[in-house]
Amino acid sequence: MPLLVLSGFFLAAHFALWITSLSLTSVASSLLLVTTAPVFVALASHLWLRERIGRLTAAAVALTLAGGAVLAAGGWAGEERRLLGDALALLAAVAVAGYILAGRKARGRIANLPYVTVVYTVTAVVLLAAVVATGAPMLGLPAETYFWIAMSAVIPQAIGHTLLNWGLGHASATSVAMAVRAEPVIATLLAIVVLGEVPPWTAAPGGALVLTGVYLATRAKGTALDP
Repeated sequence: MPLLVLSGFFLAAHFALWITSLSLTSVASSLLLVTTAPVFVALASHLWLRERIGRLTAAAVALTLAGGAVLAAGGWAGEERRLLGDALALLAAVAVAGYILAGRKARGRIANLPYVTVVYTVTAVVLLAAVVATGAPMLGLPAETYFWIAMSAVIPQAIGHTLLNWGLGHASATSVAMAVRAEPVIATLLAIVVLGEVPPWTAAPGGALVLTGVYLATRAKGTALDP
């Protein structure tokens, strides 16, 4: 139970830090920094979970980080970087790494459904307490706002995070963390439709590197480092 509570706290911290960062820095910058979680997961899982990092996985991490950098470079062109937002996004990456590592440790001893039930409940309670403590408004918001909040809860959380937690019971923490590295590419495409933001020319080469890295990560069968 302490491990499940810890996982819930990490997830709550991730949401609070990352969502806040989006109001302070560019979407590209925030996504680049928040999806560096595989680096922290790979390092920590090697030290804490004794999972050795395979050469293919290491190459995948390097490729996706490079792709994320290229992808975000276009968003930074001609803009002054907002250091606070960038710092919050980086801290959000550390938080989600802790969430994934705690989940990897716990999922070896508990089924997925009871795991996510406890973790999501802890996360909701912590975030609700944070809202009350900061005086953030919860009532009287536009209907469209509540719609997108509901969509965020159902699609990326109830479906997306639950699938990631299921994967933690069948794959290494680093491999599961690598799955989110496709997020900057997907977000860039969705931004065209939802926000009307035309991506910079760096989206093509950066997206290619990210997707190549994700492909290599899925091909990595084990985590042992070859001699």
